Amino acid sequence: MINESIERLRKKTGTGKISPELIKRASRVLAANNVDFIPMGRVFVTGLGDVIERAEACGDGVEPMRPEITKCVMELKANATMFGFDLIGDMSAMLLSLIETTKKIDRNLVSLLNVYHKSCKAMVSTKMSGDGGEMGKEILAEFTAACDRYERRRRSIA
Repeated sequence: MINESIERLRKKTGTGKISPELIKRASRVLAANNVDFIPMGRVFVTGLGDVIERAEACGDGVEPMRPEITKCVMELKANATMFGFDLIGDMSAMLLSLIETTKKIDRNLVSLLNVYHKSCKAMVSTKMSGDGGEMGKEILAEFTAACDRYERRRRSIA
């Protein structure tokens, strides 16, 4: 378990001047962590819902909200992954990649954010941790397909 945690931590932080002993200590702390993500997750998901609601009301003028949207997704990604909700973390990473590479946040990306929000809300309310098992694989596959469709459409317009 600790070796697996070490490798996950290395993948996320990279290698370099951090001593292996420090990584082991950090991994032990994370492995022994008993913080309940659910109340925190609800706060993040609610905040994201509020941002999406305002973004939908903006129509085509969503671009100024990019930092706020990015912050909501980053908070979910970081905290969900740290507390064992890897599926939310994986979906967040995909979405962040789209947000960061998209020149302009459009209605289609806001729709994708809405799908992400509803998925995260369901996962938090059902306490779907880890990779979510078979259901999680299906959710991830569908979300990946939706992100791919968005990316193809975006490229065809550009």
